[in-house]
Amino acid sequence: MLSPQQEWIGFDIDLSKAFAQFLKKDVVFFNFQFDGLIPALLTRKYDTAITGMSITPEREKVVLFSDIYLALGLAIAISKDLAPKVKTLKDLDTYTKNVAVKIGTTGAQQVRDTLKSSQVVDYPTETLAITAMLSNKVQAFVYDEPFIQIVARNYPQFTSIPVIGSKKNIAAAFHPSNKKLANDFNTFLKSWKKSGEFDKIYKKFFVETAWLKKFPGFLK
Repeated sequence: MLSPQQEWIGFDIDLSKAFAQFLKKDVVFFNFQFDGLIPALLTRKYDTAITGMSITPEREKVVLFSDIYLALGLAIAISKDLAPKVKTLKDLDTYTKNVAVKIGTTGAQQVRDTLKSSQVVDYPTETLAITAMLSNKVQAFVYDEPFIQIVARNYPQFTSIPVIGSKKNIAAAFHPSNKKLANDFNTFLKSWKKSGEFDKIYKKFFVETAWLKKFPGFLK
């Protein structure tokens, strides 16, 4: 995520920085909407997409994935008033008018494939989706469960409902011809996990909330 101070912040950012340090290279970040990541990678606008991308059969046909570094499921951020009525993703059709998703993600596609009545609204960033919830432009936000849990802890009017069976494997993506860099990433990932740094960064971004202070208006 890019903060208002133009600082790159997030689990994947710290992962990318550590990988660059392993390679003894400088790291340069590029800001693409999620649905533009693969086209940009295939035209070599950058070397790797380390951005929470889930492995799908369609994506495997066009990019080279690293070893898995995370497995994340979806969750629904929703008001505590509506929560008792919503047990599954499909229930949002009955109890909401508008549902937020992050554009270009597999989660967004799953929501579109499931919902027939509610309007699915794309947002380029997580913070914009939460802002839309706070103003009731949308009544739910479906996204990665660790982030939704942080939202629920930070805003007492919201709760988190896991989407059963939605867990996806997350990996770094590379141009199909860039096998050496993918292999280097896999070697780095094994050592990074063994060192304990992976667990530290996971806790920093998926358990603690101090990093959200870089995004004014998000933390209460």
